[in-house]
Amino acid sequence: MHACIVSSRILSHVCSQRTLSRTYKNVSAPSAFLYVKHGLPCTPRKKSHPYGTGVARDKHISGDDLLDTLRKRGLVADCTDDELGHIIKNNEQTVYCGFDPTAPTLHVGNLVTVMTLIRFALYGHNIIFLVGGATGRIGDPSGRSVERTMMDSPSLNSNLDGIRSTIHRICDNAFAQYKLADGQRPIGNVHVVDNYSWYNNFSIINFLSEIGPHFRVQSMLSKHSVKSRLEQSESGLTFLEFSYQVLQAYDFLYLRDTYGCHIQLGGADQWGNITAGCDLIRKARKGASVYGLTVPLVTTSTGVKFGKSAGNAVWLEESMTSPYHLYQFLLNTADADVERLLNLLTLLDTATVDATMRAHSDQTAHLRGPQRLLAATVTTLIHGAEAASNAEAASQALFGGTDLRGISAAHLRDMFRDAPTVTLSKSDATGTTPLSLVDLATATGLFTSKKDARRTLASGGLYVNNVKAEHVHFNADVDVLHDTVTILRKGKRNYVVVQWT
Repeated sequence: MHACIVSSRILSHVCSQRTLSRTYKNVSAPSAFLYVKHGLPCTPRKKSHPYGTGVARDKHISGDDLLDTLRKRGLVADCTDDELGHIIKNNEQTVYCGFDPTAPTLHVGNLVTVMTLIRFALYGHNIIFLVGGATGRIGDPSGRSVERTMMDSPSLNSNLDGIRSTIHRICDNAFAQYKLADGQRPIGNVHVVDNYSWYNNFSIINFLSEIGPHFRVQSMLSKHSVKSRLEQSESGLTFLEFSYQVLQAYDFLYLRDTYGCHIQLGGADQWGNITAGCDLIRKARKGASVYGLTVPLVTTSTGVKFGKSAGNAVWLEESMTSPYHLYQFLLNTADADVERLLNLLTLLDTATVDATMRAHSDQTAHLRGPQRLLAATVTTLIHGAEAASNAEAASQALFGGTDLRGISAAHLRDMFRDAPTVTLSKSDATGTTPLSLVDLATATGLFTSKKDARRTLASGGLYVNNVKAEHVHFNADVDVLHDTVTILRKGKRNYVVVQWT
């Protein structure tokens, strides 16, 4: 697939030349960020304001070498030409990265590509998020041993909507952080386009006659994504998947012709598709200069693909992975991985990252300073400052041994959504006869016997709402939070949620 995952709704009026643009007026630099949702504007190359309405952006001249910065941060896997460093240092460029709607949103592993694209914008370059309303119907064979299951149109449309929303939110939060750090640097334009808009009315005869002559089957067969499938999969490779590299190559050509885009960014597994696009443009446009850049596919120090938690993806949409669970996932990052992830996933300068790691020693490792910085910074990027603050407070309350009374009912439900839940009548706790904590803890299944419960209570190992139980009776007036819930804990990590009705 095109580098990561992303969204936007498949366009129903792709030929209307209608645009919906958004301008970020809260940035002190004279810049505009435009999300093109419905096709392309009539004059996309007009220099006064290239892609819609808004304030024209001043040309940005950077004294920094962006490619060198990306390399130092571990963000470069490969590059088609070392000249790219000079090109992006001295000339305003347009860079694109494609995302197919294979899921309802992005996952945390996709952030490497997204944040690299955002870095280009922070250096004054225009960036394009291409969402694959067309290519998502085909499926990229890269990195896959079997053919993707085809999605129906409603699912595809829903995924496009969800991923586009995620991109907008991350860009909003990233540029808000950047303004706080250095609001004077001009920022490039941001565009979200759907490739369905240029394929919808492109007949197969015209496409093959225009693009087909520039591709050789032997070269297409030599691509790693194709060779590996032919060699390792019993089912082989369908023509549909085989044609994917042609469509991705044409996307690059189309964006080059329409937006002046000369750089394609993608994950390391996209190298074959990216070079196919570069080759197509050089042939079809008589030696035009274009470039490809890939970022590494991130794995942890143990070899596990980053972005997975207990076999499940960690998503960037709160209905799928809440801010609290995202924060906890990042907080649990191993010491061996945290410095690399700070460089890959955040906009923190390298001096801050270096200073944070220097302060992290054997004596302070238990404080998990770099992990807390990573968790807070990335959660803010994905969900905003308030959500990150709430997630941090919930984490500190839960694992810092403080009372849970200050945590909202919604956050409590989120924090303990994976814990066993028992529903009891509140009348059981408010009757004339005091409710024994031992009886309650046993009734919930936290203990298998009252004897075990008494022994744990006596030894100080039973907690009510994260506070060590000091009394033998349950006090509903104090221990029922928000009039609905109580959290019981045995030892360090055994929880049960009592839901009162």
